[in-house]
Amino acid sequence: MADIFSHLLAALPVAAAALLAFALGERHAAKVARIAQGSALLSFCVALVNATSLDMVAAVMLVLVTFIGFIVVRYSENYLRAEPGQARFIGWLSATLASVIMLVAAPTLPLLITTWIATSLFLHRLLLFYPERAAAQRAARKKFVTARLGDIALIGAGICLWLAYRTIDIGSILAAARTGSG
Repeated sequence: MADIFSHLLAALPVAAAALLAFALGERHAAKVARIAQGSALLSFCVALVNATSLDMVAAVMLVLVTFIGFIVVRYSENYLRAEPGQARFIGWLSATLASVIMLVAAPTLPLLITTWIATSLFLHRLLLFYPERAAAQRAARKKFVTARLGDIALIGAGICLWLAYRTIDIGSILAAARTGSG
C-alpha cells in the first residue's frame, strides 16, 4: 500500500490543480494557469525524488511525463491566455496529466486499467475543447470508438494475466514471467 501511495504522491499536485481549475472557473483563469504550472513543476520534483523506488523504465517514464507535462501546461497557459474556456482546458489537461502519471507508475493491474481508461476519457474532453468545430467532433468520435476497443483489449489482457499468474501485482507478474512460471 505504501508503494501505491508514493506513486500517488507525484500525481496529487496536478490532480489538485484540476479540481481547483473546475472549482475556480473562468473568472480566475490566470490564477488557475499559474497554479497548474506550479503543480506540474511540483509533480516533476516529486517524480525525481520517488524515481529511485521504481524500476528503471517506470522511473524514466515518470520523470519524462512530469517534465513534458510541465512544458505543455506552461505552453497552454501562454497560448490560451484570455481565451474563453482556459480554466476548463487547464482542468482537463491537469486531470489528464495526473492520470498519465499514475498510469506509468501503476504497480497493479486494476490501477493500470483504471488510469488507462481515465486518461482516454480526459483526452476526449481535451479534443472537444472547441466543440463547435466539425473536425474536433470527428476526431473525438473516432478516438472514442478506438479507445473503447483498446479498453476492452486491455481489460481482457489484465484478466488473462491474472488468470495465468494469480496476482494483480505487476512486479510479481514480471518476476514470474522472467523465471518462466505462470
